[in-house]
Amino acid sequence: MPTGGGKSICFQLPALLQTGLTLVVSPLVAVMENQVQELHQLQLSAGLLHSELST
Repeated sequence: MPTGGGKSICFQLPALLQTGLTLVVSPLVAVMENQVQELHQLQLSAGLLHSELST
């Protein structure tokens, strides 16, 4: 789907509807970075791990 096609809700809604940790596995670094940025803008806790991060 193109950017802005509603994929974010597939990752964020389940996490917002339950308590505890939600783990999302995605092969797309750009999608992960976008998700974390959007959640931080909503003042929600989020983090990511991917192979492009320094140790």
